[in-house]
Amino acid sequence: MSIDTDGAQQIVTALDWLEALGAPLLAAIVSGTIALFSQRAEDQKFLLDTLGHFTGGTQNRSVGLGVIEGNLDFFSKKYAKTVVPVLVNQLAYLTIQKPAEEAHEAINRERILHALSQLKVRRADIFTQDQNDLISKCKNWVP
Repeated sequence: MSIDTDGAQQIVTALDWLEALGAPLLAAIVSGTIALFSQRAEDQKFLLDTLGHFTGGTQNRSVGLGVIEGNLDFFSKKYAKTVVPVLVNQLAYLTIQKPAEEAHEAINRERILHALSQLKVRRADIFTQDQNDLISKCKNWVP
């Protein structure tokens, strides 16, 4: 029985190559994974910070709307399923609970309607029939 020294040498060469690349490759995979999770954590913090503005009255609502309006692509791609129900509920609140009480809230209401229409253009697939019905009722609301 003879041993194929040429094949054995190829295996040793391949193992040396893998060993040489192993540490940098592993480091790159770990770094990429950490960066991915870090970006996701930053995105979620951004989302929560934005939504936090909707709990504090007219000016906070206006700031939250500004953030959503300025980052519509981000919110439509990543968090539309979260943002749409919040905006629909804010719209209902401003339409039914605070109909034209304050000029600023009337402006916020119109901004919400506009943001929802922009989100719908990008992500009509995530709007429920109930949300669509409520938006229509709020558009046509007469107190």
